[in-house]
Amino acid sequence: MTSPASYGAARDESIDSRTPLIARVEAGALIKDVGVKSSLNWLLTSGVAGLVAGFIRRRNGGIWIGGFADLRSDTFKFDPNEANEATASGTLHVTIPLDTIESVSWRPGMRLGIIDMVSSDEAIGTFSFRVENRDAVIAMINKARADLKAMKPTTT
Repeated sequence: MTSPASYGAARDESIDSRTPLIARVEAGALIKDVGVKSSLNWLLTSGVAGLVAGFIRRRNGGIWIGGFADLRSDTFKFDPNEANEATASGTLHVTIPLDTIESVSWRPGMRLGIIDMVSSDEAIGTFSFRVENRDAVIAMINKARADLKAMKPTTT
């Protein structure tokens, strides 16, 4: 886990300051509708590269995109890193309200385990990502969810 300042000023300008930042981690997210920007489209749609990219997309259910995951007191947000922002297209920025997360679990992956967050928002569905220290990240997400639930007034 890291503090917001350790990623430098360039990242700080994108921070949403309305709610407290609990953690920021480097992450890889499985993005279902990722494509490439037009200048690189020919490379990934032709020849062997096109076959490999298509195979990976079908096998994984998307393409892994590197970036940063921010956990705030009310949301979880994924943003791609600069390289992926410059070359990839699709729904690269994902924001999930914590009160829509129904479950957080992990499954084995190649090097890192994969965290799956299931949202009640059908537009989000299951969001999958990989991080170092997955158990600590899962614990922080679940704690933030519990804290948010405890702050909401109960209706009787």
